[in-house]
Amino acid sequence: MAGLTNENIRATQMYIDQERDRLRDLGLALGVSSDAEKWRDLIERAPGVRSLASTFDPDLNDIRERDMFWIYLQDKDNDIVSCVGYRLLETDDFIGEWVTTWRLFGDRVPHLDLHPLDYTDSLPEFSRRIAYGGGLWVHPDWRGHDVSPIVSRLGRVFALRHFCVDYCIAFIEGSLRKSRHTRQKRGWLNDRQLLLGKYPPRDEALSIEIFWEHRAETLAMCRERVELPDQFGVLQKAG
Repeated sequence: MAGLTNENIRATQMYIDQERDRLRDLGLALGVSSDAEKWRDLIERAPGVRSLASTFDPDLNDIRERDMFWIYLQDKDNDIVSCVGYRLLETDDFIGEWVTTWRLFGDRVPHLDLHPLDYTDSLPEFSRRIAYGGGLWVHPDWRGHDVSPIVSRLGRVFALRHFCVDYCIAFIEGSLRKSRHTRQKRGWLNDRQLLLGKYPPRDEALSIEIFWEHRAETLAMCRERVELPDQFGVLQKAG
């Protein structure tokens, strides 16, 4: 596992502090939790959202508290108005070991009926330590306030720092045009169509995009947004 340097920590903390100041100006406070059941219960009651995907359901997945977390924003009444979560996966082949086998969508017991997925594009190799993200939700009353980009980027920064990951990855449902608008809005740097066809978590035919960001890109984003000079060595080469 590749760790982080003191300057990496400095850059990420400066970025988090900067975003917390922005949130305070909106009347929101940032919090973190590793309670997967509490997160699922929140999403099940949340307005304007589908149920939490099976990839994060603790009844279907052997998710240890140390291997997952979710961040949330609370308003002045302590009501949660936004969230996103990440789980850690260690693998030599994320797509082959976790997606093709459907283990990402439930790994407690074997799947009785397992069908090939209709991949539509070639992908880079994602290996070593992967932070898989999902469940990004913003309360309808807070949409239009640029909350989702803040939460999305903060989730990736916390995933990098907490898990020392090599990649952050998320799957996004929707057309190519819609998903690329989402990628740009939430600050992801890379995307490709993953599959077009049956998507196990929803049990229906969908177009699914994969978004990803290497640790070097996350660190570069932190450095650029807090205007740290290159001499701090935040950007590390992939490897």
